Amino acid sequence: MHFYVCPYCPPCAEANLIETTMEEVKCKYDKEDLCEEKHKCKRAMQCKKCGEVFTASKVFLREQKRKVKDG
Repeated sequence: MHFYVCPYCPPCAEANLIETTMEEVKCKYDKEDLCEEKHKCKRAMQCKKCGEVFTASKVFLREQKRKVKDG
């Protein structure tokens, strides 16, 4: 299991990022049926604590990914 943390907030359970979509971002394709990635271009991550929204790029997700430690 893993989760993503907000880079601005101090580490706590409330500073986890949740996946959202940014409707104001236009899809790079003109027609929805051509969007092969099912609107990954509109994918974003939002902090539950501060409400800041981040673009969900591969580099950002790799840097913010944390592993849930059991025990």
